Amino acid sequence: MKSILSLLSAAGVATLGMPATVAAAPLEARAILYPHDIQGSGFLSPYNGQSVSNVRGIVTAKGNGGYYIQTPASAWDTDDKTSEGLFVFGTLPSTVAINDLINIGTSTVSEYVSSSNAGKQLKLTELTKPATVTVVTKNATTELKAVILGTDRSPPTEHVAVNNPFVLPSNTTNVETSSPVDLNTGIGFWESLESMLVTFPNPQATDRLNEYNETYIVQRGNAPVTSGNARGGLTFSIKDDGSWDDNPEIVGVEGNALDGSFSASTILLGDKLDSTTGVIGTGFGGSPYLYPLKGLRVYRKAVGGPVPTNLTSSGTCSSLLVAEINAENLMPTDTARISQIGYNIDNFLNNPDVVILNEIQDNSGSTNDGTVSASQTLTNVVNSISNANYAYTSIDPIDARSGGQPGGNIRTAFIYRTDRVQLFGNAPAGNATQAVAVTTSSSGQAQLTLNPGLIDPNNSAWQSSRKPLIAQFQLVSDGSVFFVIGTHFTSKGGSTAAYAPGQAPINGGVQQRINQATVVRDFVGGLLAKQSDAKVLAGGDWNEFSGVQPLNTLQAQSSSGNVAFEEISHPVREERYSYVFSGMCQELDHFFTTPAMAANSQFEAVHVNTWVSLKSAESDHDPVVLQTNIC
Repeated sequence: MKSILSLLSAAGVATLGMPATVAAAPLEARAILYPHDIQGSGFLSPYNGQSVSNVRGIVTAKGNGGYYIQTPASAWDTDDKTSEGLFVFGTLPSTVAINDLINIGTSTVSEYVSSSNAGKQLKLTELTKPATVTVVTKNATTELKAVILGTDRSPPTEHVAVNNPFVLPSNTTNVETSSPVDLNTGIGFWESLESMLVTFPNPQATDRLNEYNETYIVQRGNAPVTSGNARGGLTFSIKDDGSWDDNPEIVGVEGNALDGSFSASTILLGDKLDSTTGVIGTGFGGSPYLYPLKGLRVYRKAVGGPVPTNLTSSGTCSSLLVAEINAENLMPTDTARISQIGYNIDNFLNNPDVVILNEIQDNSGSTNDGTVSASQTLTNVVNSISNANYAYTSIDPIDARSGGQPGGNIRTAFIYRTDRVQLFGNAPAGNATQAVAVTTSSSGQAQLTLNPGLIDPNNSAWQSSRKPLIAQFQLVSDGSVFFVIGTHFTSKGGSTAAYAPGQAPINGGVQQRINQATVVRDFVGGLLAKQSDAKVLAGGDWNEFSGVQPLNTLQAQSSSGNVAFEEISHPVREERYSYVFSGMCQELDHFFTTPAMAANSQFEAVHVNTWVSLKSAESDHDPVVLQTNIC
């Protein structure tokens, strides 16, 4: 332990004012406070705002504008709810070294959160304005102890704060006012370790390195975990019994270690890492973070790269293949990314009959110049595909009305294999304000008045959001007719973090997504009322999870009295992910079919982006594919 915990003796720290005076030993006999006294058993210190004297602890690390101290091991209390660590804001005197046991004279207890994060993340208990710092014992490593996860303590495995993080109304309880902390929740467990040294003996990465050199880890081995997927990540999802697993075992890892070193240049989802020790604090989005003493190192790489889908098309009604790709603000000059999309369509997606494309920007990309056409962007995508010929169809939005990156005018589009699929009939393409309708032919077949068309584009549900695109297709081989709807529901902007003090967290945009789901559901319900055996499928980035109100609404009874949609999911819950956020594998990209089609449909997410480095990924979402029978 000494060799690990002494690494920071030479680490630098930014000067944030005059250093505290170093008083001479010995100390007078007086009452001593330890970090557990200051921390208390709740989220807020019982001494908050008060002046305290004679706080004693071992200096464990320098960084983040101050230094950390920890109760000597022989003085730890027996209450796991009280952290034995404490942050001291200010400069550590130059005569004090890491591992020294010190006594801090008069100081003030504060609960700190930056003004920009007030109400969004938990406060940090800290000492400020220390008047004097006295060295009690030099190099007190024999009294220095790290909590070893899986041996000393293990995090809970299911709930961050509440049983259902999507309950409405949300943000009804402030957990910071509750005491003591609940160790059966992630928010309580990690609070009880705030500013303490914690060791992860067998960490595994649950995400790749991000642009800030950060990643997320979970302790494997003798610490229990739930909802683990085959790659080594943890999947955030609703369980079969209706309860949620929101992965409280996961912690973020700061990219710049406290000794000034960096983590390994490439860490991917599922990589096994060397044992790491650091201080528990708060990071991005208020999540618990480990501030490691040394940069992370990979012990064993995850085996194998992305795997192509097993789902295929026969080119006939018995086996139709449709994919959805969120191309993440794709502009025509994204040459490398467009090439990768074409490669993925050829080599990982088995050249689907139809591909739903989301986040397609206009021809000028993010330049806000009034351009709305995406003809060049879509032409470049089609030309990047080698193994089959594709055509595209889309409807240009009104400038600055679709949300997303300013100037980009993102929209949903379709590309389709011309040797297998063609647009049905002679209906004209719609425009940004025309609402598609459904008529019935003399033979009773449902037909779109616009092909492609937008579903109720003037409805307030689509304000500053993408309008759903629908097209009616026909197979070249046998004339079978089917409908494809591409969606990109409004974002989760305005959400609060899982570890926010206000619980349950706010699910930003949820009411708008409920309204959007209602519009799409009722349109398809009306279509099925005209032709009950119509083949309709919908795929997209729904910006929502299965089991949450918007997607439940989509699958509820329509205004026509029928059920329009049923979700097609991977049969294994833990493998349902197309995106990784805050270290959690999760699924925002879904496919739905009419109930009559569901039994003969299969779904896969193809992990060409979540399994590779940030540099190698062409998007932040994985493509998803649906195989279905439309006979």
